[in-house]
Amino acid sequence: MSTKGALESWSAMPANMRGAIWVLVSVFFFAAQSASIKSLAGELEPFQIVFLRCLLAAAFIFPFTLYRRALKTRRPFAHFARGACGVAAMSCMVFAIGNARLADVTAIGFTKVLFTVLIALVIFRESVGWRRWAAVLIGFAGAIIMLRPGLDGVNIALVAALGGSMLISVNIAIVKWLSSTEKPETIILYFGLIGGALMCGPAMLVWRNPSLDGWLLLGLASFAGTLAQSCSVRGWATGEHSVLAPVQYVQLVFAAGLGFVVFSELPDTLTIAGASIIVGATLYIARREAARKQVAQAAGPATT
Repeated sequence: MSTKGALESWSAMPANMRGAIWVLVSVFFFAAQSASIKSLAGELEPFQIVFLRCLLAAAFIFPFTLYRRALKTRRPFAHFARGACGVAAMSCMVFAIGNARLADVTAIGFTKVLFTVLIALVIFRESVGWRRWAAVLIGFAGAIIMLRPGLDGVNIALVAALGGSMLISVNIAIVKWLSSTEKPETIILYFGLIGGALMCGPAMLVWRNPSLDGWLLLGLASFAGTLAQSCSVRGWATGEHSVLAPVQYVQLVFAAGLGFVVFSELPDTLTIAGASIIVGATLYIARREAARKQVAQAAGPATT
């Protein structure tokens, strides 16, 4: 099939199918990024990984930013806030990935949906009904099961992942605000530049010269992460949230598969139980939110 024919076939697909494919590709590359970072954990410190990851991501996206004429920004302070919040979240997640199973960190990462509900209440003053509150509490119960307090001590790596998830939810709110005036390439580029600048000092304090394999893994992590972000933005912009929400949980399958094949990791019973509860709760919230939006569009403001 010619390139033109392939593009026509792609355009002829339903929007939700195209969106689902974009999101599916994005979660695979997010899992590949995590696997690459875990492979680096024994060689480099988290601060150094985050620093180099930011700079390499900026280098990858820079040509596309020039092509889209997206260098200018109207919101430098918002970009700075996003950069600071983003590198803090990434530092937590890099530490967690290096010290816990990929599937565990991925499952805890889904709690960002739960934190988003809290942000909607505190920052945006949205009304949160008892159903979503119940889902949030159940979801955090799943996280507590995975943290397993009292069983050989709390897993510090997963506590870091939970903190990173909270920061990611704040970061998502900032990105949504930025997206009203900024192009995706602009947001990604400035995150890389600002994040790299903020992490330069901490990285220098723990600096180790990466090996050739280390540079290759850093390049792979940066490429996979940048591609994952780009595909994710396209996917969520193309399809309906209620249709795409279940697709993102395939990342847990990819993470568990890579964890087993590359690192010989097997999830235990508590991991499976806690992850199932988190996925169920966050999926319910996503479905509930989509239903609320449909009602609001059809008949004005709706209660939850």
